[in-house]
Amino acid sequence: MPKTKRERILLGVTVALLVIGVAWSRRDSLGALTSWTRGSSESLRLRKQLENYQKTLGKEDSINEGFREIEKQYVRDPTVKPEQKFGEQINALCVKLGFQGRDIQRPVIEDIPSASVVDYGLITLDVTIQGDFDHVVRFLKEADKAGYLIGELQITSTMDNPTLRVELTVARPVRLSDVGYVPGARRPRG
Repeated sequence: MPKTKRERILLGVTVALLVIGVAWSRRDSLGALTSWTRGSSESLRLRKQLENYQKTLGKEDSINEGFREIEKQYVRDPTVKPEQKFGEQINALCVKLGFQGRDIQRPVIEDIPSASVVDYGLITLDVTIQGDFDHVVRFLKEADKAGYLIGELQITSTMDNPTLRVELTVARPVRLSDVGYVPGARRPRG
């Protein structure tokens, strides 16, 4: 043990220089410190993402309530199947907007690909319509206003012709128990 003040100072400076020398010689291993802090920020980002997912999963009741609210928009007639009624509604919308060329396929009932949505599915229709831009926009606005979902949309036009050909998939939610649908079994078209 150093006895004088001078010896203590020399010992302190020697230890400090030794620590600095070791750190300098191992500066490549300081990259581990940098990657550790980077990994820490990545861990923090993943933790926030997990919290967001848990919040979303916690909204299951509100999602189901939303489906019930949407379902109330559709008039139930026990004598008409919901898929038949939906096809008639889309056809009536096309007639109302003046589409001369229209092709509406038979409806299909499908599961909603979500673990939290159990008793609801989608009635989907493939529709092809022909009309000018204004008619197409009005159709899309009316479909949105009625609470219908647009799954796919393809618009084709030809040069120097104002008529557009629109192929789209229109859908709406349906309670599967109302249509006697077994989840996982896709109803064929036709």
